[in-house]
Amino acid sequence: MDPDGDPARRVRGHGLGLVVAPVLRDYVVVDIETVPLVGTGPEQDIREIGACRVEVAPDGRHLVAERPFHRLVRSEMVSSVWGSGLSSPSAAAVDVADPDAGLITCQAALEGLAEFCAGRPVVAHNGRLHDFVVLDAACRRHGVPALHDDRLDSLDLAHIAAPRIGIELRPNADGSMPPASRSLDDLAAWFDVADPRRERHRAVPDAELTVLLIERMLKTIAGSEPVRQLQRQILQTGRNPWARFLEPPPADGSLLDCLEADTARMADSSGLSSDPTSRIGRRAVHEAGIHARAAVRLDEASVLAPLSPGGALVTGEGRAFRAQQREMAAAVLVALADGSQRESRSSTSSAGRLAVEAPTGTGKTLAYLVPAVACAQARRRPVVVATHSKVLQDQLLTDIETYRKSIGDIRCVLLKGIANYVSVGYLDAAIEAGPEGPIEALALAIMAGWATQTATGDWDDLSISQIEAAFPPVRELRTRLSVDELREFATDQADRLCFYRCALDGISTADIVVANHAVLVTLDRVVEEASHVIIDEGHNLEDGATSALTETAGSVALTALLDCVAHAVSGAGVLRRYAAACGASPPHERVDEAHDALVQCRRALTELGSHVVDYVRGRTEVTVAEAASFGVSYRLRPGLDTGRAEFARARRAARALADHLRRLSGCLALEPPMSALGTRHWRHIESELGGAAFWSAAERAGRGVAPRPRRCLQAAVCVPRASVVEPSEAGVGRYRDIGRGCR
Repeated sequence: MDPDGDPARRVRGHGLGLVVAPVLRDYVVVDIETVPLVGTGPEQDIREIGACRVEVAPDGRHLVAERPFHRLVRSEMVSSVWGSGLSSPSAAAVDVADPDAGLITCQAALEGLAEFCAGRPVVAHNGRLHDFVVLDAACRRHGVPALHDDRLDSLDLAHIAAPRIGIELRPNADGSMPPASRSLDDLAAWFDVADPRRERHRAVPDAELTVLLIERMLKTIAGSEPVRQLQRQILQTGRNPWARFLEPPPADGSLLDCLEADTARMADSSGLSSDPTSRIGRRAVHEAGIHARAAVRLDEASVLAPLSPGGALVTGEGRAFRAQQREMAAAVLVALADGSQRESRSSTSSAGRLAVEAPTGTGKTLAYLVPAVACAQARRRPVVVATHSKVLQDQLLTDIETYRKSIGDIRCVLLKGIANYVSVGYLDAAIEAGPEGPIEALALAIMAGWATQTATGDWDDLSISQIEAAFPPVRELRTRLSVDELREFATDQADRLCFYRCALDGISTADIVVANHAVLVTLDRVVEEASHVIIDEGHNLEDGATSALTETAGSVALTALLDCVAHAVSGAGVLRRYAAACGASPPHERVDEAHDALVQCRRALTELGSHVVDYVRGRTEVTVAEAASFGVSYRLRPGLDTGRAEFARARRAARALADHLRRLSGCLALEPPMSALGTRHWRHIESELGGAAFWSAAERAGRGVAPRPRRCLQAAVCVPRASVVEPSEAGVGRYRDIGRGCR
């Protein structure tokens, strides 16, 4: 059916049959310029409103009407927070000096904007968190009807087109660079449509630039690449509003096919990125197995030349030779090198062990990185560098990039805890099953595009904080789609493409393994395959190990876990997905029992929190107002506190909660429907439920694994009673159950 000649088109629904969707041919782009009235909330003083009517031509061009809507708005501010005078002097000066300067009241401007939009869909860049929120608040203040609900945020398109952003971010897997951010200016620079003559932070020019970016982003998503077709399929299936601008793909696709095609293209292309730090993961493993590296002798003068006077790492803007840095590097080299490979031995270390304490500014990272790379390349075995946190891991990669640019090739693997990686199989299964609504469709479309661009599969590489701020369930989707276990051998296509597996496989072929303290103490393979281990921020190792090997559960975590089974408000969760997998077959009888157990768990959790908070309030004599203002913490002492008669109600509530959790865990042992048996969709659901082969609570404790309802429910029952209590101002309280030494 020709979309140009018919107001409706047929859209292929993945498992949903045929859907009729209208073709969107015109819309309005709005931009506002504001000054805060109260803090940073929605109460903003609107100073300028600009809007453009846009028509979508048959060839895909977005044509702006000749006369845009433009209003300069008189300030609503009367006095500043200091007690007198206007808080916007420049605006006041215009009002007083020239009453006819074109300023109108905010109410008149809002009424004019509503008339200009005339029922058309309204688009704004970051409108969901700013423009629409501020306009709605202004409409309420002035008693003006709000704009209609057909609203779109062009920031959604920016996330789909560019799921990775950052100034210092490593390149995409294909070597292209992501945009610095998703602001209008940075997107314009990325799409090469920036105009230096444009007036920045003016309503109409910003609205016109938004139209141009929408056109470019839609053309990008409408591309013929397999992943772009998959993104359109996801948006159409989930009936996301932006799907109205896009033609459906010619055929259904899968994420696995996109990743396989992308990997093959990367291997065959002669234009493969020359940046080794960008190929951390499956691309790195593929290339690293091809090129053998010759061993090198560890001559101190040549190894430390980059850190010596005139060296590559101490010359240039912002760099200088530091004697302490070279001294530290020499000591590290002695500790790492074998006597047979050394031409001089002036060691200050003993038996290959060295502890270094140096002040800030010494340049410790490069001081250990330079000899570590030399040692790894000489022995053809990796050196592990374990930082205290994931943030420091990312900073270390920046230093590795500095090394590569100044000295030469270096192969590294970024390794974090298993739950930090997206599961290719789970993501593919979620796409195959179809999104549960427009928001999940948006999230899955973003994640599908990101999976083909990221070289690591590490969730920290995905930049969707604005989407998660607007839609908290998206964060739960991350949890559901994280890797939770790794088979010993790859048994299918998803296993072979698993980012976490490829990171582990890349250890043996890397020069540097960038790990953290938690990974160091929980993953034996990291130490077994390395020649040496460098522990950065070593004074934090004990705390990192304690945290990694300690099991915790609390009210917030348990609430999130119960929501994974079935959300308290929307009902979305694994039980709904199981019922959908059953299709026409009647769901298992335990599903109803699971819903009942879920209600009992939530009630018992609330009662336990209330009783514990009442006990703490009595012991500390802290009022609700004091707790709300300053907070309060109280450690429950086994026997001394838990044995008191006043704590009896909390003990009974804790036992009741444990009983209901056991019951719910048993209800989640559901049998697969015959129609879904063996499919990727069912394997995903089976993993969420806990599957047939459960790990015990002790085996899974403290490993940072993404929660799977039945497994985590079993673990939660085994956790000792509450030992830390943090009452909230509402009196319900948040408490944390802390177990110790669970590994």
